[in-house]
Amino acid sequence: MKKFKVPVVSCDDEPDAIMKCVLSGYFDRVAQRQPDGSYKSIRGKETLYLHPNCILHAIYPNWVVYNEVVMTGKNYMREVSTIDYKWLLEIAPHFYQDNKVQIIEARRNKEIEDLTKFEVQTKKKIKTEAQIGARPKKKAQTFTVSDMDFME
Repeated sequence: MKKFKVPVVSCDDEPDAIMKCVLSGYFDRVAQRQPDGSYKSIRGKETLYLHPNCILHAIYPNWVVYNEVVMTGKNYMREVSTIDYKWLLEIAPHFYQDNKVQIIEARRNKEIEDLTKFEVQTKKKIKTEAQIGARPKKKAQTFTVSDMDFME
């Protein structure tokens, strides 16, 4: 670095910057932990396992990025590092998409549709009730004393 006069800059207490850099190169080699302790690769949906020599074997992180897969009796990931899944959208939006937004929008659209249907039904009901109430009622027949014949 000194030979080319490139300044050496440290990330100090920010290992996330280095991990994001690694992820930017290996964004297609990401796996998510499954309930049984195995991992599913995001791209190929193949079942993977942490290599027995991997230091992360003790903590089983939720999301990992790996360099290679060793195929023996099981498919073992090697050179594994833990990542935050949110980085995937930040670093490789062309490769990953956030389905949460689509799910929330679909729910919102369904709620709006349901409210619209309810509103239409309520308006029809009110209109029907108003029409029933607007019908001219038969006037009760009333008699006055002058109309009656009295016999004496």
